Amino acid sequence: MAKLLYVFAVVAVTALVVHGELFQCFIEYPECTEQLERFSVDAIYSYNYLASSSPITRVDFKVQANNDAHIALSVGPQDEPDMYEIVIGGWGNTQSVIRRSKQGVNQVVVSTPGILSPNEFKGFWVTHDYNSGVIKVGREFHAAFMQWTDPNPLPVNYFGYSTGDGSTGEFEFCVPTPENSDVHIALSAGPQDEADMYEIVIGGWGNTQSVIRRSKQGVNQVVVSTPGYLSPTEFRGFWVTYNNGVIKVGREFLEAFMEWTDPVPLPVNYVGLGLAVLENSNSAFLLLKNALNYWNSFRRASHISIITSPQHRP
Repeated sequence: MAKLLYVFAVVAVTALVVHGELFQCFIEYPECTEQLERFSVDAIYSYNYLASSSPITRVDFKVQANNDAHIALSVGPQDEPDMYEIVIGGWGNTQSVIRRSKQGVNQVVVSTPGILSPNEFKGFWVTHDYNSGVIKVGREFHAAFMQWTDPNPLPVNYFGYSTGDGSTGEFEFCVPTPENSDVHIALSAGPQDEADMYEIVIGGWGNTQSVIRRSKQGVNQVVVSTPGYLSPTEFRGFWVTYNNGVIKVGREFLEAFMEWTDPVPLPVNYVGLGLAVLENSNSAFLLLKNALNYWNSFRRASHISIITSPQHRP
């Protein structure tokens, strides 16, 4: 039987939570489940290809280079006429682009001055969704800074790496195989699990249902069918509000899909983020909290980061 990990990491929030403060949560899988060795590359612009055990949906890597970190996504272990090319820190470490062929047209161009470093490894992730054609590129533990939707998506079974424009470099890769995870949000009076507290589960029961409870692993006060609400390959946004006993849960920019009114409201001063995950699954939360002004991290069963956001107010 798979070992079940069930841990809440808890962070303090202000009393604004009690008055319906909006939380914006993004779930992603930025940690490695399979660490590959380090690869050194010379200054020649030529891809070296690695294979995955299945069609590639995500590549996590670190790179140390002056400029021009190149990632290729290809159907075969070589350059193809039709393939994706991602350039990070090109043009003297000032710009990044996504292309649909090697040295092809820039489908999107983003200003990224100083995004690479010759003195330290910088972490990045790339995702590819064949069904939607969406390619996203982001920095480690951050949301995407660049994305493009291909109207005619290409299959991707291999990825390649290279530098260019006279820059040598080193790459470290991992290709995670994400497991299904239940996302848990706790609303508690204290910075720990309490006998009386609210527990919200999103994407439980194999990513098919969501519930609200009045205690940890307690009775489901409301159950809603939510098939496919979570994804192991892309950010999914959610919000939670609590106001005088009324708890609402919704998806980013949408109305609530789940709501329950507690006849005997509990005080809420802390929010906890947790996962009920199968062993070897890796997940992370990125919580945007309007009232906070700091970054913090927790590492137990999951990695949790909190950052400020001036947007998405209720």
